Amino acid sequence: ADWDRNNGHYTPIFDLLYAYELNPEVHMDGQLNIPESKDGIPDILNEAEWGLRVWAASMNKEGGVAGMVETNTHPSLTAAANYTFSRRTRCDSLLFSAAAAMLSELISPFHPAKGALWATYAKRSYTFGIDPRKSLGSVKMPARKDRGVGAYYEVAWEDREEYLTPLKVHAKLRLHRLTKEAHYLTELKALVAMC
Repeated sequence: ADWDRNNGHYTPIFDLLYAYELNPEVHMDGQLNIPESKDGIPDILNEAEWGLRVWAASMNKEGGVAGMVETNTHPSLTAAANYTFSRRTRCDSLLFSAAAAMLSELISPFHPAKGALWATYAKRSYTFGIDPRKSLGSVKMPARKDRGVGAYYEVAWEDREEYLTPLKVHAKLRLHRLTKEAHYLTELKALVAMC
């Protein structure tokens, strides 16, 4: 029921994915009466996928994923509004990677093509997220008060490697679980020790 989407909206996505993973027997297709019902996929996974689609749409050619989409107002349902994605960041790319890998693993038994697509997204965003060359460094982000129409100001922010540590751990574990590829476990013990 929000007009904006931000990386805080991953909380319900992971809630849905972990609820399914912990007890798949109680979740089925047609359970929630949603548009996707009766497609052969448990509805709870369809809902998680719906929550991730906006971030998949934000992915750039390098695999970078945005963490916010917003407009300068909360328009009426009929109003035309210009929405924009935020900058693609390593943080948001790793967060997306973990969720996409998890969705891929869980949805593949029901729809292998969707599983493969989400696996591709997970790997691409992971590659962006672990690349230190994609760091924003120290940046000043332009902003305006009053939802984008007021006085101009800047927000200073520094992209620090330690901010990424828990996100790297989560993405590495989910990708290893999905692919069984050992390279995702590289540096894992050191990263966990830093959390």
